[in-house]
Amino acid sequence: MADTQPAAAPAAAPAAAPRPAVDPAKRYRLTLARAVEIAPQVWARPGSHETIVKGSMIADLGDAVTKYEEV
Repeated sequence: MADTQPAAAPAAAPAAAPRPAVDPAKRYRLTLARAVEIAPQVWARPGSHETIVKGSMIADLGDAVTKYEEV
């Protein structure tokens, strides 16, 4: 006999946790998803462990920032 039950819908991906507010005057250590230019002719790469920028720059980098922590 054929199964007459409709196929289950795929589970939705869990919503990303909201990021904590960023203080533009404080400094943050970043983890990057791709290389970004943080100053003229100065590039930070995903493998760089000491990428530290002011909080005001985090929004400008957008989805390149995967996580950050205050230093």
